[in-house]
Amino acid sequence: MKYEEEKLLEMNERLRQCVDRVSEAKRCDKLLKSARHDLNILNRSWLTLKEALQKEEQDVEKLQKLTLSNLIHTIMNNKVEKLDKEKQEALTAKLKCDSAYIQLEECRHTIERLEEKRKTLYDVEQAYQEVLDEKQTFISEYMPDKSDKIKNMMDEVATLSSQLKEVDEAVQAGHMALSEVKGAVSALQSAKNWGTWDMLGGGIIATVAKHGRMEEAQSCIYRMQNNIRRFSRELQDIDMYMAESDLDIGSFLKFADYFFDGFFVDWAVQSKINNALDHVMDIRSRIEGIQGNLRDKHEDLTEKVETLEGKIKELIASA
Repeated sequence: MKYEEEKLLEMNERLRQCVDRVSEAKRCDKLLKSARHDLNILNRSWLTLKEALQKEEQDVEKLQKLTLSNLIHTIMNNKVEKLDKEKQEALTAKLKCDSAYIQLEECRHTIERLEEKRKTLYDVEQAYQEVLDEKQTFISEYMPDKSDKIKNMMDEVATLSSQLKEVDEAVQAGHMALSEVKGAVSALQSAKNWGTWDMLGGGIIATVAKHGRMEEAQSCIYRMQNNIRRFSRELQDIDMYMAESDLDIGSFLKFADYFFDGFFVDWAVQSKINNALDHVMDIRSRIEGIQGNLRDKHEDLTEKVETLEGKIKELIASA
């Protein structure tokens, strides 16, 4: 029985590898569909924000020209104030437009990477079927009385192993998102501390440090948007829609836009830092909760696979 056992285990390993590749191909297809959907949304958003930016820039340009309206504003002593307001709105619009463009480009790169990966998996279905046919023939010939039971258990192992791989991918995506979230929390916490000192008369050093930390937080938020989108796609891939709902990606993306509104108004900065810090810490808590659920799911799947594999070995040994 030694030959049959070794041969079956060898075929099962080859089949497992084929199943992994088939699962990876299906995963690529799902992620591509989701990423292309995101691309359309991001492209529309970027075009809208680009149009808004052009309008704000035109408003600034109009105020800088000598016109009857500008002359009236000058006489009323509010031209400088109005120009500053328009410049601030233009800068805010540029921040939003830049953020949308960065996300759009990252989404395009994601699609390109997925398409390249999918090309390497073009023949996986055929390879899987060939190994499956070989295994079924072998079991029917050498273990006819247990062939159906062994086949069903091996099919279940293959399915569970595929799910395990998907969970691993989601955990990795969550880890990347969490890393950026923690970076944003650190930068915002530092900005909050410098901002408090600034309000207490910390001078130019405190002001510069505060804005430096906010720029650092802004960069983290850019990357957070991309990583949270990827995390959301991975959660969909493993059918964890409740977890994806807990992530509340729509709320986060709205927050990111709000974070840029009035970014350059000094009196609003400290309030925005505090609100941003609260929101990002909430996002961190949500991701950590989902990661915990994923780890539980991983342990459950691993235990099921190991139990089934043990039963298969017992059946083969007793045949």
